[in-house]
Amino acid sequence: MPESGYHASDAMRGNEGNSGGTYSGLDPEDFEYLCRALLHDMGFQNIQWRKGGRDRGRDIVAEFARTEPDGRIVLEKWFIECKHHGPGNPVGVQHLQTKMAWAEAERPDYLLIITSSYLTPDAKDWIESLTPLKPFRIRYWEDSHLEDLVERYPTLKRIYCEDRVPGRELRAATTIRRQIEDLQTQISGDPSIVLEEVLGSPPDRLLFTLRGEAITAFNERGDPVFSDAHRVMLIFPTDYPRTLPQVIVLTPIVHPHVYTHGTVCYGFNDPLAPLLIFMKGLQRMLTSYEEERAGPPFPANRDPRLLAFLRAKYQSENTGT
Repeated sequence: MPESGYHASDAMRGNEGNSGGTYSGLDPEDFEYLCRALLHDMGFQNIQWRKGGRDRGRDIVAEFARTEPDGRIVLEKWFIECKHHGPGNPVGVQHLQTKMAWAEAERPDYLLIITSSYLTPDAKDWIESLTPLKPFRIRYWEDSHLEDLVERYPTLKRIYCEDRVPGRELRAATTIRRQIEDLQTQISGDPSIVLEEVLGSPPDRLLFTLRGEAITAFNERGDPVFSDAHRVMLIFPTDYPRTLPQVIVLTPIVHPHVYTHGTVCYGFNDPLAPLLIFMKGLQRMLTSYEEERAGPPFPANRDPRLLAFLRAKYQSENTGT
């Protein structure tokens, strides 16, 4: 039968805790970073962090691999809602109704509410009444139980609950570290994106080789010269992922979105996307020239030879010759 909370004692612990005091120094976005980092350290996979009103109410979507007694791995889908309420401001039924309806429509295996405060008695009774009726399990982590979970990961506790002065830089560093770990797993065996080197301590630069045919120069006749290997440097800002990394192509390339000194004009606009999505989009932009179909003006390189090449390319594709 679906469960709410881990067990009855945990379900009531929020009323006995600090009601948000431990996390009062965090803003709502920082609290979401904490929740995501905790899920990562607990073994959740494929964590997608959704923001804004267009996400149908969810903050985080993740998967958790559960091992059954016979050794079979079952991948469970979790929807996680983060509620950062201040001291004395509990989570009530009115804060959960939209999330419950959305989960009812999408049918995850679990709906998890994480709060820095606690659930009101009415909210807990409401969840208990819905438990037998829902096709998914409902769990909630209130303030004191959340504290216990964070205690298991000293680095996480230090970054989000203890360090105050360099907090932004440390949060960026831990986010980058986790993104790198995820990316290394995701691109394993993929020759088209190779992570060559991680630079900095803590890491703040990544050196990649991206595979795919792109123009590196034009010969004396004005014909393009191609290469299928391109070295790219990602430079992370101290407030990553609020600000996206700077991208620099280190090997020669002639591209409408790459300045002559190598800086890339990359219109990626989702700072919360996994690093793999960022890199795949960059690779596609550098090697497909699909974004240039609309024609000039190009933001970075207006070499007339490049313009002539692109016009001929798309004219040929449109006519089928």
